[in-house]
Amino acid sequence: MSDRKAQLSVFLDLLGAELDVPEHVDRELRAAYDDLAEFLREDPLRAGAEVYPQGSRRIGTMIRPVKEDDDYDVDLVFRRNILKTSTTQQRLKEWVGEQLRAFVELKRKRRPATAPTLSEGSRCWTLTYPSGFHLDVLPAIPNDGPSPTDSILITDREVRLWQVSNPRGYANWFRARSERSFLAERARLAKSRGVEIEAIPEDDVKTPLHRAVQLLKRHRDIRFDGPSDDKPASILITTLAGLAYAHGDSLYAAIGHVFGHLLEGIEEHDGVIWVGNPVDPEENFADRWRAHPERAQSFLRWARDAKADFERAGLAPGLDEVAKSLGAAFGVGAAKRAAVRLGEAARTQRERGSLRISSSGTLGRSGSRPVKDHTFYGS
Repeated sequence: MSDRKAQLSVFLDLLGAELDVPEHVDRELRAAYDDLAEFLREDPLRAGAEVYPQGSRRIGTMIRPVKEDDDYDVDLVFRRNILKTSTTQQRLKEWVGEQLRAFVELKRKRRPATAPTLSEGSRCWTLTYPSGFHLDVLPAIPNDGPSPTDSILITDREVRLWQVSNPRGYANWFRARSERSFLAERARLAKSRGVEIEAIPEDDVKTPLHRAVQLLKRHRDIRFDGPSDDKPASILITTLAGLAYAHGDSLYAAIGHVFGHLLEGIEEHDGVIWVGNPVDPEENFADRWRAHPERAQSFLRWARDAKADFERAGLAPGLDEVAKSLGAAFGVGAAKRAAVRLGEAARTQRERGSLRISSSGTLGRSGSRPVKDHTFYGS
């Protein structure tokens, strides 16, 4: 790994950290859905019901909003352990709503200032908290058909038939795509913290695949500022990034490979553009592109622009230019803060002779190579 790649990798790792959900917000989000889960366990009439996160919260690619005053959004599954033959989509949706209303009432009695409000959407219920986040709660039951154990059936007012989903299976697939990097990064964190590997929470581990998805999502959010039907869906970005991922000799190289090969996972099945669900090949994540081909063209343009922006940043000659280029693509504030952190950490630890870079390009004391001055010149 060249010095330039190593230094760019450090910058990208710090930039990714700036996109992470702040620790205090992370604790508040976790406490909110753990509180709901505990509420369900308290009543024997709800026996077998469970709540668990899905989407970016589950796989570790959640990012903070572009605007500081925007809400954080967490997707949850509310799984009731009953057979499909014992209910309907409407009855399940109503039952979940009743439990959530009871939860809200209890919160209002105990702590009215922090109690959430409840609203209904076409597929889910939303708990909105006054501190600036909301939980989208999706009603579900086990899929008792010929499907994987974690498969569920979910409600949707816009369609007549039950919809199949498998967020746990998808999370397992995503993790497997970067298992080698995950194990290496977890071991590095354990060494840097002086603890056993098992003591490192899995949620603390960010692989190059996590960082690539976070950067792609932030690039999208800046490009498509505000609500837009053309805005690329996170599930498409995450799936295509997972398919494109290949373990590289540096964080910079691994992320660059994802950006450069993102579109290769798009296929065509009998004339239909197809991005298959890796845990349910019959599901097409790009199905809406059939009725809205302009969304497909918008996605293609965005992906090519994201690749060009990433490559442009990699060619910038100095720290200021790298920060400026990355800032235009992924957020000025985040890039500036990452540049400041890079400069401060390098200066302090270089003076002590303790700043090193790991084989993946992560900054710390446990790496194999010392950090040179961050000129960003060289091969």
